Amino acid sequence: MATARRVVEIGVLAAATLLVLRTWFVEGLLVPVRVAGPSMAETFRGPHRQVNCHDCGFSFAVAEDQWPAQRAVVCPHCRAAMADLDPWPRYPGDRLLIDKLAFAWRPPRRWEAVVFRCPHQASRYCVKRIVGLPGERVQIAGGEVLVQGRLSPKSIWQFRQLAQLVHDNRFRHRPTKDRPPVWQSVAGGGWQSQGDGFRCLPRVSAADREQPLAVDWLWFQHPAQPAPRAPLSRPLLVTDDYGYNQSLSRSLNPVNDLLLVTRLVTSGPGELCLRGVTADHQFLVRLQPAAGSGQLYVDGRLVAQWPGGRPFFRQPQQLEWALVDGTCQLAIAGQRIFRHVLAKSALGGESVGGVTAGGGEVSGPSAPWTVWPLALGAAGVEVQLANLQVYRDVYYTKVAGDRGDQEEGILLGDQQYFVLGDNSPRSQDSRQGSGGSPVHRDFLVGPARRGR
Repeated sequence: MATARRVVEIGVLAAATLLVLRTWFVEGLLVPVRVAGPSMAETFRGPHRQVNCHDCGFSFAVAEDQWPAQRAVVCPHCRAAMADLDPWPRYPGDRLLIDKLAFAWRPPRRWEAVVFRCPHQASRYCVKRIVGLPGERVQIAGGEVLVQGRLSPKSIWQFRQLAQLVHDNRFRHRPTKDRPPVWQSVAGGGWQSQGDGFRCLPRVSAADREQPLAVDWLWFQHPAQPAPRAPLSRPLLVTDDYGYNQSLSRSLNPVNDLLLVTRLVTSGPGELCLRGVTADHQFLVRLQPAAGSGQLYVDGRLVAQWPGGRPFFRQPQQLEWALVDGTCQLAIAGQRIFRHVLAKSALGGESVGGVTAGGGEVSGPSAPWTVWPLALGAAGVEVQLANLQVYRDVYYTKVAGDRGDQEEGILLGDQQYFVLGDNSPRSQDSRQGSGGSPVHRDFLVGPARRGR
């Protein structure tokens, strides 16, 4: 009798195990799930064509339903126009894997991409990114997500998950008068093109620390912005253009939040400088690689510094520098060096000293490295850069019936999540008053992962 009961128990346990495996693994992780819409591009793409630019060689996707029938395709990387002469290959939507186990052990996290059952058609899956958590008040203002009336800063690593590629220096166009090189330096300066990067040789000794260091600047001038015809006091910012949305007609928005990624090695006792310009502030990071120290200035005021430690960049290391969601963040070799949250108190402190512009130029409102959004500088140190890339944040656009655009925003319930698409101009999500709404916890299936 006991033996029969034991057999029954084992059978029930085996059946339950098979059911769990079928539900969580076979149906969720192993069966292909493809993206059918455009709302999460470029993170996850729906049906598209893949185009290789004839000029810079950059490869980019264009949504199948956005293929321009009456005009040329424009490369988002170098702005070259290409007639539809080639049979660009068509691809189905990207394949996703759904981790159905994740939310059994932990709650959903802000900024992660998730798959959920569409509230108005539960038989279909949707994929979006969580930006608001239960009990929070969420508002969309100026392209940013406000939670409880404040920015909710991403980490550098969260930023990388949704950042849109703006420039990759491995792909260079043929310079013309209307489309100059993307990275530029002062004539006669120390910067020289080398492979897919640049090299700067020191022109002034940094041995005497009492003397100002001459900084050779290399600044980023994106081809989507025309070169200024006269000195400007306002920055020329990157815009929220999507090469994926070729046929969508709309006004472009300036984007403040950028990420600079490069791999570099330095030699010498001088300084490596990073400069960033937004609509409201100017940022300057001064690094002393040999000493492992550095300082951060905002609008000419010292706001943070860190003492000497292990030297930076003796061997090639990756540098990631982000200006995002009211923060300035720096990571070297995958380790965060600092994360400074901008506040009114950040405007106090010491003035910048000891750095002047090189090449006979004077640093001021009209100097190119104070107008364009990003610049790298070297003072008394040899620098070699490779794999130079620039990314931008998503600018969350307004839509008709935007639920997050009211002055008070939208208050989420105890089990509700506010979700948005990375391709904001074409996303149906929690912003819409009709056809979109916060997603209830019961509809969430799991985090989305790119499949093979």
